Amino acid sequence: MTISTYSTFEIATKTGSFSGWNVTVKNAFGDVVGFLSRDQEFQVVDAAKAFIDAYVVPSALPLAEDPDPEPSGVPGVVRLWFRSNGVTMVTDGAGAEHELHVDSFAGIGVSRVISGPVVLSTPVLQEWTDISGFDHIVVEDPYGRISGDVAGGCLVVNAHPQAEGLYEANWRGSWQVSGGADKDVILDVMVVLATPLVLEDASNPGTVVVTRTAHGFHEETAMVIAGETGNTAINGSWVLANVTTNTFELRDLGGTLATGTGSFVGDGGITKIGRAGTTVRTVVRDGTPASASGRASGLLGSGDKACLEYAVLNNPPRPLELFSLSIDLLRIGGPTS
Repeated sequence: MTISTYSTFEIATKTGSFSGWNVTVKNAFGDVVGFLSRDQEFQVVDAAKAFIDAYVVPSALPLAEDPDPEPSGVPGVVRLWFRSNGVTMVTDGAGAEHELHVDSFAGIGVSRVISGPVVLSTPVLQEWTDISGFDHIVVEDPYGRISGDVAGGCLVVNAHPQAEGLYEANWRGSWQVSGGADKDVILDVMVVLATPLVLEDASNPGTVVVTRTAHGFHEETAMVIAGETGNTAINGSWVLANVTTNTFELRDLGGTLATGTGSFVGDGGITKIGRAGTTVRTVVRDGTPASASGRASGLLGSGDKACLEYAVLNNPPRPLELFSLSIDLLRIGGPTS
């Protein structure tokens, strides 16, 4: 049996009548740390030992929710408690309150409003293309989980004990095209996977049906497949169509379903993947700056990269000219969120 104050304690013995100090309280090591009276007043014998079981008991740690009064300071002791708005609080030995969190944040940007736009390289028609050439880091993650790759235009999840988790990416920018007609452009945050996702089959002939058991993808998920040497029709930039639990079809960025070209080998895989429903479509005009923004979230692991990419949908493809652009990445939860 346990009682909850701002930690957990084993009720070791119950003595005598319901008057005075009648319950001996021990920690996980069997040390007597205090006594409990019938009116639930707790007399501390050893404050240091009283809270040590919060770290060693291999079970869920119950925290007081919205305690009234809020815990006061005890020299040499840190008290954990919880607010019903979802914030875990720490009261230090001096009685000061602090929010406890494990979020991390990093961002990179480019700005050329005064000196002129940054001209990107000419993209391949209807292919996802990296936006690179960022010129500064907006903010660095103090926990070392995320770093900004300015040259590559991506935010990288580092090898860190708490790297894997649920992340949210936000981007915003302003751009134009020049020397030609307006262009239909799509933009999205793509995850460049440290380890490509293996595919099990890709049918041929006819419309390609790709198999990956319990893949978890949704309609309109953006992805890039590369490296398949047999049924090479599956290599390229796609959005998913006709998705089932274990299969999906591939629709190119112009709207055409892929058709098979050979026997599946399985030496390729999914190298980049987006998030269903986060692709932004906009018209980029000749000589007239336009702006757009977007947001996506998903689970990332060590070595994965979050990159803002774009594709031009109508001929002839022309490069974007960036006036400003920024992308940031925020860790908002653990790997099971």
